Amino acid sequence: MEGRPIYAVRFGHGPMRVLLWSQMHGDEPTATMAIADIFTFLAASSDPLVERLD
Repeated sequence: MEGRPIYAVRFGHGPMRVLLWSQMHGDEPTATMAIADIFTFLAASSDPLVERLD
């Protein structure tokens, strides 16, 4: 990808895998912040389903 880095964040260690992908188009930067908000929400959650995420 033109020598540019591709960043990834991993959250959790459970058996269920979920892929969240942002900024597929370079002119849509708000999706990246929305995913950051999702991680914040999940980190604060006590829902047992969240513990199943990898």
